[in-house]
Amino acid sequence: MTAGSGSYATAAGAGLAMKLAGLQVMRIKRVLAELGPDTRETARRFLAGMIDPQDRERVLRLIARADSFSGDVNGNGNGQSGASQNGAPQDKMS
Repeated sequence: MTAGSGSYATAAGAGLAMKLAGLQVMRIKRVLAELGPDTRETARRFLAGMIDPQDRERVLRLIARADSFSGDVNGNGNGQSGASQNGAPQDKMS
């Protein structure tokens, strides 16, 4: 079993991984919402940079899709994603 492969020894392990990921996502969304517009874009680019290059485009599309269902990370609930047409994260100025 390799890290990042998505394989877990047990269903409980998979459940724990999802729970921990969910908690981390909530923390990141909270911090991004608290940042000012000038620093939010830098933080989003940093977080996108943490994703393996071969997975980045796919992950950013998933994030944009999730944002469209639940409102974006800015908390304005407008259903617009936080990614540009090419999948790169971008900040929205209200």
